[in-house]
Amino acid sequence: MYSTLGHLAMMQDARRMGAYSRAIAETVRRGDVVLDVGCGAGALTFLALEAGASHVFAVESSESIELAKLVARKNRIANITFLKADLRDVALPGPVDVIVADVRGATPVLGNSLQVMQVARAKHLREGGRMIPVSDRIFVAPIESPEAHGSVSGWHMSFGKADYSCLSDVASNQTRFVRFSGSAVLAIPVALTPDIDYRADCPRTAGIDTVFEALRDGHCHGLAAWFEATLSESVSMSTSPEEPHTIYGQAYFPGREPQEVKTGDRLQASLRVTFVGQEPVWTWSIRGPGDSPKSETHSSLRGRVLSGDALRARAPEYVPSLNIEGDIDYEIIGLMKERRSNAEIGQLLLKSFPSHFNTADEAISRVGKLAVRYAVVG
Repeated sequence: MYSTLGHLAMMQDARRMGAYSRAIAETVRRGDVVLDVGCGAGALTFLALEAGASHVFAVESSESIELAKLVARKNRIANITFLKADLRDVALPGPVDVIVADVRGATPVLGNSLQVMQVARAKHLREGGRMIPVSDRIFVAPIESPEAHGSVSGWHMSFGKADYSCLSDVASNQTRFVRFSGSAVLAIPVALTPDIDYRADCPRTAGIDTVFEALRDGHCHGLAAWFEATLSESVSMSTSPEEPHTIYGQAYFPGREPQEVKTGDRLQASLRVTFVGQEPVWTWSIRGPGDSPKSETHSSLRGRVLSGDALRARAPEYVPSLNIEGDIDYEIIGLMKERRSNAEIGQLLLKSFPSHFNTADEAISRVGKLAVRYAVVG
């Protein structure tokens, strides 16, 4: 969920808002019904109405939908149905003419963002309907940035008698958000394939295996990725380091050690994203130049900090049993299904788990948190 500051930053990004404004004006026709996926503070919803939409269904799973409601109320903007819900659970009265969304991060692959767009199209878009964005293309290039690589190299340190350098291996398998300048790019970018076409089923994997030729002397500190969006027939937007900065920035895939390159040197590299269920897993490799090249392979799976117990609990053969927190949540949900009030459930929890709650108010607060997450309000 974005804070008010996060939504403000997105709206202050003139390149983003200018591109979306032009695309919405070009795509939305008078009388269209529009679905805004992840409406946040409502900027795209309100632009769709200004473009001629007769009604907008504004869907947002987080509390930030209250920001959009407040703006609509204060500006007396009508013809909007606000829905605080997971898109997969939304039932609309009929198909929509246009879907508009911006659920990306530094790349279009952010959590389950591609699956959300696929659900929106398959479940809610009428035959021949239109989408904003239409497609995204991901680009990748080797990058020189000692500052970004500090997230890896910075672990080569000692405090007291402890050497922390082993954590650099963990950090070298973790992707992160960075804003690179064009001068950091070491070679001509290459596009991952296939493109992400939101009008069709999203790919389960995308990637490249390529050879980059260094454009100048320097040190390769990893790979950078960004995207170029086709928002409508004549509107596109690039988040390349060569362009002015946007809210999206770029994704950084670090190397373990910097690799020196000379102009014309060849770097073998790969970058691939594969979905395991709805979860994207990134893998990347960099092989340096020379007679004895350094070769590195990385995976976002190896960048996770999980205990042995956490790994065992995720295994397919594991048979889980509830701990005390699970027992409490199980009882709360069971009592919710009996249509009891928060106060009633809180009193019963106090009796069932006297060592866990000191007062009824504490128990009711616990119930309220689950009610926000799971209850149908309205």
